[in-house]
Amino acid sequence: MLELSFRPGANQRHYISEKNLSLGELCILKLLRLLKDCPRGSLVLIDELELALHPMAQVALLRYLDDIARDKALTVIVSTHSATLIKQANANRLLLLQDNGEGQIVCQDRCFP
Repeated sequence: MLELSFRPGANQRHYISEKNLSLGELCILKLLRLLKDCPRGSLVLIDELELALHPMAQVALLRYLDDIARDKALTVIVSTHSATLIKQANANRLLLLQDNGEGQIVCQDRCFP
């Protein structure tokens, strides 16, 4: 059983069971653990980062990914369908992958809406 502890106030301590966490929260905990243990300079691929997360949590996670990528010299590639994440991302770092109708996937930059 997973047990987490955190301090929401000066001397308060709460214990939380994984049974009280949402699927999104459990996925984020797993991702954060993997990122913490990831060797410096690694390539990290994340499919549908937004899965089961509230839009505000998506933004917070994206900012955290930027920070940890910078600190650990990680290359992070994220796939998403989230308009929230797309709007928050640096436009120069967005790529759109599309089927060109001829059985090929083409990569388009400068795709920011």
